[in-house]
Amino acid sequence: MNKRIVWIAVGVLVLTAVVVISVFGGAGLEVETAVVSPRTLQVSISEEGRTRVVDRYVVAAPVAGLVERILLKEGDSVEAGQVVARISPALADSRTRRVLAAQVETAVAQRSQARAQLDDLTGRLDQTARELGRVRALARDSILSSQELEEAELAAESGRRMVTASEAALAAAEANVTAARAALSGTRADQTGGTFSVRTPASGRVMFVPERSERTVGVGTPLLELGNSEAMEIVVDVLSEDAVRIDIGDPVIIDDWGGDRVLSGRVQRIEPSAFTKVSALGVEEQRVNVVVALTDRPDRLGAGYRVEASIVVWEESDVLTIPTAAIFSLDGAWQTFVIRNGKAHLTALQLGQRSNEDAQVLGGLENGDRVVIHPTDAVSSGTKVSWEPVD
Repeated sequence: MNKRIVWIAVGVLVLTAVVVISVFGGAGLEVETAVVSPRTLQVSISEEGRTRVVDRYVVAAPVAGLVERILLKEGDSVEAGQVVARISPALADSRTRRVLAAQVETAVAQRSQARAQLDDLTGRLDQTARELGRVRALARDSILSSQELEEAELAAESGRRMVTASEAALAAAEANVTAARAALSGTRADQTGGTFSVRTPASGRVMFVPERSERTVGVGTPLLELGNSEAMEIVVDVLSEDAVRIDIGDPVIIDDWGGDRVLSGRVQRIEPSAFTKVSALGVEEQRVNVVVALTDRPDRLGAGYRVEASIVVWEESDVLTIPTAAIFSLDGAWQTFVIRNGKAHLTALQLGQRSNEDAQVLGGLENGDRVVIHPTDAVSSGTKVSWEPVD
C-alpha cells in the first residue's frame, strides 16, 4: 500500500514538472502573432447591389383600341421619334355618337345663353356707370346726400363684379363646346379606319415588352419599356445607421459582378427615406438606397445584375494599425496581448477607425509591437509564448 502511494506521488511530481517546464521554460506556448505597423487604412460599408438603367421610359397606349403585333424585341435599338407600335382606335357605336352630338348641342346652347347674359349685364353696367356720373355731379352741388352717392357707387361695383363672373361663365361655356366637339370628331375619325402611331420619347434600347401579340388595350396600357443601356447606375441598400456615415462623392469599389476586374464608382445620391426589409434571419431592418454612378462600365454589365459594392467612408495613409483578430473586449475596454521578453502581457487599447481586418491604434501600443492574434483561453498575462517568424 505504501509503495502504491509512493508511485502516485512520483507521477504527480513528474506531471507538475512537465507543465512547469512547458510554461516557464523551453519554447513556451506556440501562438500566432502580428506586428503593429503604420499602413493605409480603408473603412468601407459592403453590401449587395443591383444595376439599373439611369433613364427608363415606359411607352404606353395614348388611346384605347386594337394594337398591332409589336415586332421589336428586348435589346433592339430605337431612335427618338421612331414608331414602335400602331393602334386602331376603338369604334364608337351609333348611340355613343348621338349622345356626343347632343352634348355638343347642349354646350353650344349654354354658350349662347352665357353670351346673352354677358351682353345684358354689360348694358346694365353702362347704364349704372352713367347714373353714377349724374349722382356724383348732383352730390358735388349738395343736391343729393353722400348716402345716395355711396349707394350709386355700390351699385356700379356690384355691376362690374357680375360682368366679370359672366365673362368667366362664357369662357367655361366656350371650353365645353371645344371639348364636346373634340369628342364627337374623334368618333367620326375612328370610323375612317385610320391608325394611331406610337413613337419613342428618346433613343435607347428595348428593355422589356410585356406582350407582343395583337390585342385590345386601354388608355395608359404599357406597350414596352426603353432605356439607355450606356447610362448605368447601381442601387445599394444599406442599414440606416450606416447611411448616415456616407457622403455624396464617396468612392465605391464594385466587385463580384462576374468580370475579371474591379470596377469603380462614386456615390451620386442618398435617398432621403428609409424602408423596412426583412433580413435572411427574419429580422426587420431599416434600410436606405444609395445610388452609385459607375465611372467605368464594361459592355457585358447589363441592367438588373447583382454586384458587391464597398462604399469607402474613411481612408488615411500612415495609420498605426492592429489586426482586428488581435483585439477583444474585456471589462468594457479593448484589450490585446503584447509580447515582451517572450511573454504575453494584457494591454488596454485606444482604438479609432475600424475595418474588417484592421483597426486604428490611438493609444496603448507603439510601432513594432508584436501582438497575439486569435488568442485562446490558454493565453493569459505572463504566459510564456513562442511563434514562427512569418512577418
